[in-house]
Amino acid sequence: MTVKSEKIFVNTKGSYDIANITTQLNEVIVRNTLREGVVCISSLNSQAAIVRLNLNSKLKSFLPELLNSNFYRVEGLNLDANLKAEINSLLLDKSILIPVTNGKPQLELNEQVFLADLSAAAGQRSVLIQMIS
Repeated sequence: MTVKSEKIFVNTKGSYDIANITTQLNEVIVRNTLREGVVCISSLNSQAAIVRLNLNSKLKSFLPELLNSNFYRVEGLNLDANLKAEINSLLLDKSILIPVTNGKPQLELNEQVFLADLSAAAGQRSVLIQMIS
């Protein structure tokens, strides 16, 4: 078994941005000549998550609104941006696994991999891609 790791960096716009990282994932797989195996894609930031979404899904456009909502109100608790991000990080995964066959991640038709920024602030987010073959 061989394990290789590579970091990518994603600049987010803030306001609960959803950034498509599928192209970078494919580039990492090609650069590391992974033909068969598994990739583990992990957010290295406490206020970011990794999600798989269908490009035609309404959830893609709704997710930023959901992450910024106040549906989890607690009386007497001030839901500032940092607390919202912490709550959101409990609801979404930091890492996902995707099988790779013939050098391609096995995603459904129109499915893509996204970094979901759980914070309201813009910034550079780090993603670790580990390839296991």
